[in-house]
Amino acid sequence: MPTSESPRSSQFANVVGPIEQAELHGHEDRVRRGNKLGAFIAAKLSGVVTKVLGVDKLNKHLQQDADESNAQYLSGTYMLVPKEPKGAAELQNEAEATYADFGSIIVETAGATERLTRDDIVERMETDHVVKEAPRFAEQVGDVTRTNPIMYMHDMDRPQPAAASDPDFTHKRTVMTEHDMLVGMDTFLRDVEEYARGEDTLVTEHDFAKALRENLTFIGQKEYLEATRGIADYWKALLDKNPDQQILAVTGKINSIRVKSDQYLLEHILQNFTDEEAEKYHKRLIVDAEDVTATDPKNLRIVVLDDWTISGSQLRYVVSHVKETLPGFEASVEMQLVAAREQRIKDGFNATSESFNDPKDIRVPLRAYYMAHHSDHAIRSSAHITGFHSSVDYDFETTIGWTVATLQRQGAPQNLQTMPPLTNIVRPYRREGGYPLTQRDRFRTGVKISAGLYGLGYDSLENEE
Repeated sequence: MPTSESPRSSQFANVVGPIEQAELHGHEDRVRRGNKLGAFIAAKLSGVVTKVLGVDKLNKHLQQDADESNAQYLSGTYMLVPKEPKGAAELQNEAEATYADFGSIIVETAGATERLTRDDIVERMETDHVVKEAPRFAEQVGDVTRTNPIMYMHDMDRPQPAAASDPDFTHKRTVMTEHDMLVGMDTFLRDVEEYARGEDTLVTEHDFAKALRENLTFIGQKEYLEATRGIADYWKALLDKNPDQQILAVTGKINSIRVKSDQYLLEHILQNFTDEEAEKYHKRLIVDAEDVTATDPKNLRIVVLDDWTISGSQLRYVVSHVKETLPGFEASVEMQLVAAREQRIKDGFNATSESFNDPKDIRVPLRAYYMAHHSDHAIRSSAHITGFHSSVDYDFETTIGWTVATLQRQGAPQNLQTMPPLTNIVRPYRREGGYPLTQRDRFRTGVKISAGLYGLGYDSLENEE
């Protein structure tokens, strides 16, 4: 990691200089990374600061050392530090005001392949709200060690997510390794680029294929396992730091009838807890709202979980449900995802609507293990995200479907008229027989089982073609 002071922290040297080391307690690692300014802001926002610079003195320094936008940001951040204990609603209003007016997160990611210690991961999740940049698609395509099997629907002429879990379509199912899937998608996108190059009627298709190859955020099995392990380590650190801390993991609210991605994610986070850890934490790491015993909002983290969010409509419903179920704990709600785009990490999740036009919009803090790559061609979310276990619709599978439909009308070669690998994936938690929520039950009951009893759902797949 770099040890020299970053440009943005040296820019504010006059502000950071007078701050005593005690005020940065808990954020020393960020100081070592060269971001004193980020450590100071994080310390302020997490309530561990022992004293605050006078506003007049602060503003003087800001006028000397910062441009107008940064001066507004810092001035607002410092003045929002509470001097006396406040109620949950007041704290929530302050948090929302910080997100809405100034943005409270300065994002610093580790490199995709950078090896991090447990302490590094925990500190980045808490302070930066993100750990790593997602790996690049081209590098994943070249990784021949990705031999885990994935089931998908082959030779489909359009996206058919319902058919992927329909037993009547089992003849369409086939299994490929993740590496072969990646190569198949890369080949398809290259062929689309080549076919559409120079064609005035196919500019959109050409540019979309190029954008996917350059900016696709693919969460493979390697990335998924690393992220779930990192989130588990973060939860353990929170519980170890505060003996009164409770974490409520919220899942199963989008659809109570069948298992969805949020429950699948929780299963794999909880797999990283040994039986001894489960016994130690199970009354404080809870999965049902009725088991919450915390009375102080600062002792409760209400974590809305999922792999990612594109339009955000489903998770808005979940956040709304949580706030109705646990009134008075609004300030305790946050989202934790496997991957998210930078702007949502910085600004928080808009739990009210898709736009930020209404000043009454509610911002919820958002943490993610990976920061997704930005794409100007992603219409709904500014990022193309998908995974080995689930094909994302918006800005990925749906748009590929539009591309395939256009190429069908153009009479393109047959290999461009069917959906490529990594689309129409048969989700492991949607297959016949259901997906047992064994880890959730372990934490609900405290009953010991093997922490690794269930894998990712593809451990013994046979080719069902």
